Amino acid sequence: MDTLLNLRQDRELIALHQATANIKEELSEYAQSNIAEFIAEAWAEYRNNPSPRPIAQSIAELIRQRYAAKFA
Repeated sequence: MDTLLNLRQDRELIALHQATANIKEELSEYAQSNIAEFIAEAWAEYRNNPSPRPIAQSIAELIRQRYAAKFA
């Protein structure tokens, strides 16, 4: 999804990444690595967890919006 939609360059996702105070606690330790892992970890949690945390839901919503805009 990241490559398909060029999410690493998305201003809103970059801002969300920068605004997330404690990525390790809010998402995962691995998500701290870089924005690509931040996106990937959030999407994986959203898709695989019946109760994804708020940050994963926010990122997934942005991904779904970008996908719909590109492939409507």
